[in-house]
This record gives sequence, structure tokens and C-alpha cells, in this order.
Amino acid sequence: EVIDSNEKKQLEEWTNKRCGEVLFDSTKDNWSQNTSVFDSKVMNKSNLMFVIEDTKNNKFGGYITSTINQCNNSTWITDQNSFVFSLKSNGRINGMMKFEIKDKSYGYLRCSDMNHPILSYPGFEIEIGRKSRQDETITRHYDLCTNYHGYKNPLTGRTGKFELERF
Repeated sequence: EVIDSNEKKQLEEWTNKRCGEVLFDSTKDNWSQNTSVFDSKVMNKSNLMFVIEDTKNNKFGGYITSTINQCNNSTWITDQNSFVFSLKSNGRINGMMKFEIKDKSYGYLRCSDMNHPILSYPGFEIEIGRKSRQDETITRHYDLCTNYHGYKNPLTGRTGKFELERF
């Protein structure tokens, strides 16, 4: 299961929405460089929750309410209601935490070019690169938030690359 019942309850409280179907699962769906189905799965959808698990037992992500109406390398979607969250932090944060975005004048989801940040907000950048053809289990990701309200690197515990387990 992508999220457990407690995580689901918390996400529903934060979003005032019921969690629905899983649109894309990196353990089942193709996300290779030239054949990824990610774009088609999120196109014309709104209220999207992106849940990411890394190999260090961190579970985090972002929420975007805006409808994804185009996917290309230059599509940036600004969303005043977006936020980033941590569901599991490998002991750094006690419980689950929602990180409000202070400057909501920009923040984006870029779906087609997954070699650039898929989610980016002031203070947070989560990058999910397409699955490598050479090594099908490693990809590059970034958590560039170094200090948020006293939490150092709250999403993954460090800056720079992390290894994806699932998104």
C-alpha cells in the first residue's frame, strides 16, 4: 500500500478531500526516458497528491490543486493552495508534518521533463528524474530545503541526491 490508514486520514484532513485512486505507481507504471506514461496519467487531473518513498524510510511529497492541462518541458503550474508534507522522516520529525509555502506566487509541477524538478516551491525542491536505462533502480532526486522552521532538511534528512524506492 502506498499510504497506510493513518497517513491517509492525515492527508484527507490537510486537503479537505478524500484520497482516491492511485494514478501512477513507479513500481507498476513505465517511467523510462522515452516511454513514460506519467504525463498521460496526470493530464486533465486536479487535486493531485505526490507521495515519494526513499530507500532510507522517508515518505514525503507535495499536493497541488490545479488541473494539469498541458505537459511539456516548459509548463509551470502555479498553485496558491499547494503544500509539501512529510509522512515519515526516519526519526527527525515527531509525527507527520505539513509545510505551508510562504511565497505562493510560484510553485510548479513540471510533468513532461522529469529530469527537472517535478515539484518546486520556495524552500523546497523535489526532483524525480526518469528511470535510467543503464540502471533501472537508481534515479536522481533532490531536497534542497536546508532549514524549515528549525527542521534541518526535513524531507530526506540531507540535501542532494537520494535513492527512490517508490513514487
